[in-house]
Amino acid sequence: MISNSIEQRQNLQKTIIQSFHKELQILDAELQSTLVDDMITAFFNRLKVLKRIQETQKEII
Repeated sequence: MISNSIEQRQNLQKTIIQSFHKELQILDAELQSTLVDDMITAFFNRLKVLKRIQETQKEII
């Protein structure tokens, strides 16, 4: 199972903000927060989907 703890989200949030600091500056603080939260949610959702695909492929083999 993919863990999505508060600590993991906070760590990922810090990493995204540091990595995209310059790009995020064009948005106000509320929109920055919204975008970063959306990116984190999308990442974990994509990870879950890819894990399911991988598990399905292993079952076939």
